[in-house]
Amino acid sequence: MIISKIHGEWAYILGRLVALSSRPIILLVLKHWGNEELAVVVAVFFLISILAVAISGFDTHRSFYKLYFGAGRRCRIKDTYKTYCNSILFQIGLVSPLLVGFVFFRFDDLLLSVLLIIFFASERLADEAQRFLIFNRKRKEWGVRIFAKAIFQIIFISILLYFFDLIKPHFIVFVLSIGNLIAYGTKFSVRYLKKIEPCWSKLIIQLRDQRLFWLLSSMTTIISHLDRVIVMIFQQSDLAVYTILVSSMSIIQNLIDYFYISLRRLEILQGKIGLRDVLYSRRFQYTLAIAIFIGCCASFIVLNIYYDMKAYDFELVPIVLVGQISLAVTLLVREIIYWNQNILRLIIAEGCFIVVVTLGIFLLSNYESGYKTILGLFSLLLILRLVIMTRFVCVVTLGKNSNE
Repeated sequence: MIISKIHGEWAYILGRLVALSSRPIILLVLKHWGNEELAVVVAVFFLISILAVAISGFDTHRSFYKLYFGAGRRCRIKDTYKTYCNSILFQIGLVSPLLVGFVFFRFDDLLLSVLLIIFFASERLADEAQRFLIFNRKRKEWGVRIFAKAIFQIIFISILLYFFDLIKPHFIVFVLSIGNLIAYGTKFSVRYLKKIEPCWSKLIIQLRDQRLFWLLSSMTTIISHLDRVIVMIFQQSDLAVYTILVSSMSIIQNLIDYFYISLRRLEILQGKIGLRDVLYSRRFQYTLAIAIFIGCCASFIVLNIYYDMKAYDFELVPIVLVGQISLAVTLLVREIIYWNQNILRLIIAEGCFIVVVTLGIFLLSNYESGYKTILGLFSLLLILRLVIMTRFVCVVTLGKNSNE
């Protein structure tokens, strides 16, 4: 089953691997051919853009997708698509002032703030285009476009660093934005992006109707990137290497999701396979073990490359490993809760987790603890989050059995 899946979706798998590795490669190129400060600034931009995309994207596509992929797709399709495009632009406009304020406060550079908005807008458009390709079952095109974008960005950044000694981050961010627009700009009809029409009421209605899904999506993204936010706040100079390390370890989440959860998702959601059966199954354990092995090997390789084969601190490796394993298993548990329509329960749990982590960071910072200590606490709290989620699954299962 796994071999046939790889053979049938090689382009999609390649795209996922490239999506996972392209940014670490870019940061490594920036560090070795440019300087570490340049890599850190770009790592900050990567992190902020991911958070901004998650916060700004509250189910803008839902109405358009219902018509486009539904039986009555020709009915009001142009008007709905126009509203869809305008909603994207409005959401970008709503988040942009926050990005300008953050970058100007952090780097005191107005031009860099404007370039971050352009990069964020290109990331948001790329995110919408990728979602459309997945819904349209064009996985091969999805993978090919990600691969083409990554090749363009890596090659042109390498050319800039080769010919110019003191390159500024402005040029790097501009190349990253152009790469997104070249790869995904053609997926949008330009005539609907030329003019922004007021649609505040529609946006408010969308946010009101989908507020729970938006809250859950935003919280999930924040939690999965909270460790990088901690590093950015307490030791920004290590953000580039930490981002590379996390990206290497995140292969654990990707392998479990693609080679186990995706193959068993229907059985899991129908209740044919319980959580205990999943965790104790040999296939899951083998997948997890292989993922951990690959993640650890990749981590040691990229750390050696980043530090030019010199001595470095291994303390972060087990911390990141524990966090990624917890996130990977929690991904499975959350799906069971999500598809059993316990959205509000899930939001409350995630909100409480964010509050607890924030309080822990505040208390440790008062004792002048290093960021590695704070990250260690965060990893332990991720394990606690997994335990709580598991208890929720037990409650959901018991409730379903009693109803039956």
